[in-house]
Amino acid sequence: FSAEKAAMAHAERSGIASPKVFAAGEIIDRYAFPYLIMELVPGGQDAGPVFSKMTYGQQAAFARQVADTLEKLHQKAEEPLPPSFDPEKAADRMAKKLHPKLARQLRRLQKDAAALPHCLCHGDLTGENLLFTAESFRIIDWADSRMAPFVYELPPLLFELFRENPAAVRSFASDNTFPLI
Repeated sequence: FSAEKAAMAHAERSGIASPKVFAAGEIIDRYAFPYLIMELVPGGQDAGPVFSKMTYGQQAAFARQVADTLEKLHQKAEEPLPPSFDPEKAADRMAKKLHPKLARQLRRLQKDAAALPHCLCHGDLTGENLLFTAESFRIIDWADSRMAPFVYELPPLLFELFRENPAAVRSFASDNTFPLI
């Protein structure tokens, strides 16, 4: 809850289109129930189905817009932000479920990722969390946001939103904002 609220505030200050938060708090009953009251995004459509109906050129242009937006998001922030992603802890948790050879490869990747600088990442940029509006798109659902290496953004983008579309991936990585692609 607090991570989502902080990430949305940073997005707004960075000029990233996201619903405005009107109120945030907690209702205490037998348990604590945190809440966010946000602006309704009129006409917002999940980007996934819209993206799949675009031409390759439109997909490439949209992917470039997403990359430009992430470049703004990943800039250094002055305000308190969500907690950092711990790649070692995540690798330990995942390695227990993997074949030993794959677990060793994961550990090597984890060490490479740990050496990268951390920035604010949304962490779940899927078609469901990018809403098309009349003018552009808005990013919603900041619950998975955290400080992490920029590569934390890539799996949902490449595999779910862009569906490994070569034109979209090339356009997304065209200016070396994401040098590992």
